[in-house]
Amino acid sequence: MEFKPLSLDERLKNFSKLWAKDEDLETIVKEYAKLSKSDESSCVKIALKYSQTHKDRKNAKKRLRGEAIVD
Repeated sequence: MEFKPLSLDERLKNFSKLWAKDEDLETIVKEYAKLSKSDESSCVKIALKYSQTHKDRKNAKKRLRGEAIVD
């Protein structure tokens, strides 16, 4: 385990692991942006991009294994 200061980009990337709906994730990230005194719209845009990338990667692996995709 490594403890280090995280950049805003790395912190927003961690939200992708929640596997939340876009609307729910948007609400969470907006509140997080308020608390961290960051720009809400750019934070939401970045977090949703990372979330979609994460979901696409996981679903591609499921398709290869022949598993059902639940989104």
